[in-house]
Amino acid sequence: MNSEKVSRQDQTKPATNRTKETSNLKRPSLWVRLKEWAKRDKSFTDWCIAGFTFVLAGASIYQFIIMGRQLDTMRKDQRPWIRVSFDPAPMQVLGPIGGTVHLINNGKTPAKGVWAEMTIERIKNGEQPKLDYPKPYTRLYEGILFPNDPQTVWINRVRSVSGISVEPDPLTESEADDFKKVAVFFVVYGTVHYTDFFRSDHWTKFCEAILPPNTPGTATFKPCADYGDVDSN
Repeated sequence: MNSEKVSRQDQTKPATNRTKETSNLKRPSLWVRLKEWAKRDKSFTDWCIAGFTFVLAGASIYQFIIMGRQLDTMRKDQRPWIRVSFDPAPMQVLGPIGGTVHLINNGKTPAKGVWAEMTIERIKNGEQPKLDYPKPYTRLYEGILFPNDPQTVWINRVRSVSGISVEPDPLTESEADDFKKVAVFFVVYGTVHYTDFFRSDHWTKFCEAILPPNTPGTATFKPCADYGDVDSN
């Protein structure tokens, strides 16, 4: 019996010793090592070198932040900025509901990969525009847009044909009567997407109301007026 206990104790000792050896091999944390280093006898020169190192590291981080801000300012100054305007077509029975959209790059570098999604929505006066891009809507691809080189695209209201294709959806006679009385009006809105040479994505949102000439300010198109926006990248 005693020999069996001794034998078992001998078998457990190596495992315990290996555990202690493993724990001894664990390196103390950086903070513990730094405190131990500070407790040792250090010369004035050592402390000066340490202080100078910390100051130099802080100055480097500060310069890095400043350079990042300067680069961001330079990029925004050089980036393309696409502005959108709209000229409505005359509203006539069986005529198109739409007009000409003008795209101009007011920035200093070309806008790349330019594409847009646009649509026209009929609004019953007293109700608010939904501005939710109902299908079908128009999608346009312009490729590249150079600074101060305006591009024009035509947009008109469209409707689905058998759920496969689209065709123009002209102004009906009843819509024309309601439009003259401002019982209904139309809004054209869209988003233009593009990138710059830094491969950053940008966008411009626009919305314009189509109203009869000399219309008093009674149409409920405030959400359309608030829709215009640009990115801040």
